[in-house]
Amino acid sequence: MRDYVSRLKVKQIVEYIKREFKISNVGTIAEIGCGDGRILKLVGRDLNSKELIGIDISEKAIYKARKMFGNQMLLKLGSAVNVPIEDNYCDLVLSLGVIEHYRLKEDLEKSVKEIYRILKPGGIAVIMVPNRISFGVIDRIIQQIFGKWDYGYQKELTPKQLEKIIKKSGFSVIKYKITNLIIVPGVKKNFKFRVIRTFDTFLKKIVNDCGFYLYTYSKK
Repeated sequence: MRDYVSRLKVKQIVEYIKREFKISNVGTIAEIGCGDGRILKLVGRDLNSKELIGIDISEKAIYKARKMFGNQMLLKLGSAVNVPIEDNYCDLVLSLGVIEHYRLKEDLEKSVKEIYRILKPGGIAVIMVPNRISFGVIDRIIQQIFGKWDYGYQKELTPKQLEKIIKKSGFSVIKYKITNLIIVPGVKKNFKFRVIRTFDTFLKKIVNDCGFYLYTYSKK
């Protein structure tokens, strides 16, 4: 069941990126924080990529990705603040749910500068973080109070905060999209997820930038 849920979430994320940002036919794609590589593999397939590079700080994640995809992608151990890819190499870089875990502002900013560094001129970055204008923030705080939070340090960002960091890194074209929490049929946590989604949908009528996920599209 868990594997099914994971696959469905991955599919929804990939479809959202393609639909909202209209990206197609990309040569080299890198994902910072690639996990088991499933998002990178799907994006690469759908965008007709010639080369896929996955970076993750977890040896376990890299091992799992290698086991699943073998030589279908180049996998490297590395962090978002020190990406083991040469300058001006990638056409598209993905960073989905990574940079918000840096406690220091300098590290957060460095992680975005690293994305800029490895992109070719005209290359595209898609960065996703949890949106600060969401009921999900309250849910996180409640989970932390009761010792139920398993994701370490997390700092949600507003669109303006993330845009400022991205512009400071040198990116010139910036668009952002906000979407609601993904609901997967048949999952036990769906009640909580639906509560978050309902609150966010209601608040969006008052505050336009309300929603769970904050995606940005930037061009070097």
